[in-house]
Amino acid sequence: MKNAEGALKRTIDHQIVNEYRGAISALNSGAPFMFTKADSLLGRSLLDFARTIDKLPAPGMGRIAEVATR
Repeated sequence: MKNAEGALKRTIDHQIVNEYRGAISALNSGAPFMFTKADSLLGRSLLDFARTIDKLPAPGMGRIAEVATR
């Protein structure tokens, strides 16, 4: 991860857990693991990431909100 941060010249804010067996099982069965194993380490990792993203303001939304309040 430190090598990636060095190459990108920024810190990595979130890391998705590598749970190969759960991911490959979902791929082979055709059922998304978030439906069948949402409580797995991989599912929780993705859910945490989604919650983090959901809290961030969308680019340019500050200007839209400013115009909308006029």
